[in-house]
Amino acid sequence: MVQTTLADYVRLKRFAYQPGLVNYRALDAMVRAVPLGDGFLDLRGFVRALKEAGFRGYLAYEMCSPLLGGGSEENLDACARTAREKMRAWTAD
Repeated sequence: MVQTTLADYVRLKRFAYQPGLVNYRALDAMVRAVPLGDGFLDLRGFVRALKEAGFRGYLAYEMCSPLLGGGSEENLDACARTAREKMRAWTAD
């Protein structure tokens, strides 16, 4: 393997309004992409396991799904900077 892609996510609760009951019904949670290290995935552990298995390839950051904070250039740049910093730190561990 010469390359792997990283992304991270948070789970968000969802509800549907039931007007007849003036109440809300819980729906399945959805996931939303967040900066690396801010979600529920153990990416540091994943990178550590890759290294222990002999991986010496490239890490890429995926941000093609909707990101928490929106798709502004500022948010995309901030997420990319965070990803670069985290991946450098995790590969140095």
